Amino acid sequence: MLPGLGALIAISLLLPITYHLPATGAMIMLAGVYYGAVQGIQPGPQVLTNHPDLFWGLIVSFWIGNIFLAILNIPVIGMWVRMLAIPYPRLFPAIVLFTCIGV
Repeated sequence: MLPGLGALIAISLLLPITYHLPATGAMIMLAGVYYGAVQGIQPGPQVLTNHPDLFWGLIVSFWIGNIFLAILNIPVIGMWVRMLAIPYPRLFPAIVLFTCIGV
């Protein structure tokens, strides 16, 4: 066993245990398969024909999410346009910094 691997595993389980949110893509897939198995839904291409209410509910939720994002982002278009005036040598390090920090 690699040194520090136990700590890595413990930290990776911290988010799912405390907030009930999956930390990785693999956890998302496993949780989806588990939830589908509990509810009697078999994942695959037949979901559209076997469970149309689930499929169309998912599509409608995507549309509602996009509408809310548009409503929230339209008022701040001016801010995004003003950000284009920031010189690239200052903007790029700020983007890298915020990306590394995870804001």
